[in-house]
Amino acid sequence: NELYVNVNATAGRLGVELVDCQTGRAVPGYALSDCDAITADSLDQKVSWKGQADLSEIIGTARRQPKVGRALQIRFVLEGTAHLYSFSC
Repeated sequence: NELYVNVNATAGRLGVELVDCQTGRAVPGYALSDCDAITADSLDQKVSWKGQADLSEIIGTARRQPKVGRALQIRFVLEGTAHLYSFSC
């Protein structure tokens, strides 16, 4: 229930937001402005929003329905010479 990236952002930064596909708007609490900017070179960097990395609240679990309840889009924003190689959740 977490998002990880393989990134080199030592000469830039990476920000991530989760977008509700139906509305086209960022999910509250998971907007780009909420994202803890990544400026590291890492094969397995955890993405977080205001210190929170657990996505089970919006994507759901086997026992609990998600808050969004529909498709999500992940928007990656790279600044400077940051490079995103892969992601996993």
